[in-house]
Amino acid sequence: MNSSSPRRAGSLSRRLLQASLSIALLGISQYNSQAGLVKRVVEGPQNAYFVYPHSNGFLPDGRTYVAARPERDGLTFLAFDPATGTQKELGWFPHVDLYYSLSEDWKRMAFTADNTLYLWEIESGQPPKVVYQDTPEEAGKWWHTVSDISPKGDAIVSMRKRRKGADPGDDSIKCQMLRHDLTSGKTEVLMETDWWLNHVHFSPYDPSWICFSHEGDADKVADRIWAWNAQDAPKGKVLFTQTGQDGKPLQVGHERAAFHSPSMVFIAYGTSEGSPRGLYEVGFDGKSRLVSQGDRDMHCNISRDGRWAVVDTSGPHDAPGKGWENSNSVSDVMAVNMQTGKREMLYRTSILKHPWHPHPNISPDGRWIVLNDAKTHRTVALEIDPEALGEFLKH
Repeated sequence: MNSSSPRRAGSLSRRLLQASLSIALLGISQYNSQAGLVKRVVEGPQNAYFVYPHSNGFLPDGRTYVAARPERDGLTFLAFDPATGTQKELGWFPHVDLYYSLSEDWKRMAFTADNTLYLWEIESGQPPKVVYQDTPEEAGKWWHTVSDISPKGDAIVSMRKRRKGADPGDDSIKCQMLRHDLTSGKTEVLMETDWWLNHVHFSPYDPSWICFSHEGDADKVADRIWAWNAQDAPKGKVLFTQTGQDGKPLQVGHERAAFHSPSMVFIAYGTSEGSPRGLYEVGFDGKSRLVSQGDRDMHCNISRDGRWAVVDTSGPHDAPGKGWENSNSVSDVMAVNMQTGKREMLYRTSILKHPWHPHPNISPDGRWIVLNDAKTHRTVALEIDPEALGEFLKH
């Protein structure tokens, strides 16, 4: 990989204290002013976006996050502390795919570039190391995409998809889920399918479980939510039967493994024929429940303690219709009480193509929600009022 060497990172606290750039605070919009949970809205780095919802992008202080800014045919990674408004450039690398993943101690980052999987030791001052690339005989036959690094930073899970036409006479989709042990350097094929598997990520509660999806058009895939475990599900298993309480089919997706239990949260989209639609939770044992009904939910995430979640929507949450009806490219970010299903409006933005989906994330300390704001083309951090949150979470 041809790259400029990253600037030596050194101590995070020193870098942030030395950073000279302060980010101005946003005014509260008409919707934010009505949202009792939001104390203030802080703009993050311009033209930079945050991680995909199932990956970690936060640092150990519980609030500072790493955003990515596309420039010079690559990505610049920036650490931003919303409490102080300071940011620090960590490094730039060419040809990096959109999304990236951090270990919980933030010392390691995984990403793909030029169809190659890389590990970056962030504080080393050295370029990223190649973890995996196809053999010369396989070069150009596979497409590598989003990967995820384990919480401890000792393994990476990734997928590769056979390119259409790579094998004459066989245009069937073939995917492999790979686990890369960063201690031994060994790569193991965990699963191989004749369909597109995607959204691979470790369960932060129990990283021996790997969560993933059967990717495809939501109205054509009837077995979206999957998990793998060497002992209990060595061939993978479907966790959720996509039938609503009315007996009609549900279209589901955008799964995210929970931090507090062996489970995932996911969305039953508003375009579903069946109902109820909205935010669901399913355990690795296959037991599921509706958390909160919503006819426009799109992406979701969950707090570390599992007490609350966030969703974004495909259109104004209070507009008539469901799914993308009357959406006008609007997306609302809402807090959800995981016990009662109660919701509260937090922030209104727009939705454009990737990476400008809102993709809200709750910070590890539970004090911030970080999202992508397509209106301003930057990340935004919503500071959450802890007293108001406590009231919101009362049963």
